[in-house]
Amino acid sequence: MMMLRISTVGLAAALALSPAPSGAIVGGTTVADGEMPWVAAIYNSASPEAGQFCGGSLVAPRVVVTAAHCITLLLDDTLAQLPVDVLDLKVKVMLGRTRLGGTGGEQIAVARLHRHLSAPINDVAVLVLAEASSIAPVAYARPADAAFFAPGAIATIAGWGATSEGGSGSDRLLKASVSVMTDGRCADVYGPEYNGASMVCAGDPQGGTDTCQGDSGGPLTVAGPGGAPLLAGATSFGRGCGRADSPGVYAEIAAVADFIAQYA
Repeated sequence: MMMLRISTVGLAAALALSPAPSGAIVGGTTVADGEMPWVAAIYNSASPEAGQFCGGSLVAPRVVVTAAHCITLLLDDTLAQLPVDVLDLKVKVMLGRTRLGGTGGEQIAVARLHRHLSAPINDVAVLVLAEASSIAPVAYARPADAAFFAPGAIATIAGWGATSEGGSGSDRLLKASVSVMTDGRCADVYGPEYNGASMVCAGDPQGGTDTCQGDSGGPLTVAGPGGAPLLAGATSFGRGCGRADSPGVYAEIAAVADFIAQYA
């Protein structure tokens, strides 16, 4: 069964229901302090530890890219199609910190939401922050960068989602390596739910390494020009977490580069 990779635990907290901690990437290793400061935890204003429900990537001082379904589940679907002022929702992002319950980094309110109009085919949204971050953003892919995330490329995933299917884990930011697979591989698994023009397929054929619930919107990066990280995808959905022959599906950033560029 296809599952979106939003944390319903964190979402409940974001909607002012009972909060509880979430976990981290399946099969991941700890991200060192300062290694990926541009990875964002999206949470309600109570605290990142209690309310984290999605991830994201800082691509400009005031712009975080995440999954469109993170917005859809916060808002009425019709409202989610529009630019929305969300200061009253108390949604914030945390940047520059590897522990949800740690100290340091930045916690910045989200001022506006912009969901791609063709979501969920393009499962991408932009969060405009109320103030600029001082953290260096990650570069994001354009159509001309397709060779960097072609099948066979090694990609890095990161997030605070569950460490196992249906499970939970550490509050530390974790990362893992996965292989970009052919569109045909994901089409075999997901059928018409997979769209090769707007999605990237990546995983470990043997299973054991994957994104999971709570990782939605978080990064899939590859080595770009000069070896620097290049944001190629945003965590979208999968069949379970870490199952063999069940790659994860990521919204293709290059396919919506013009949309992101309107804000970034």
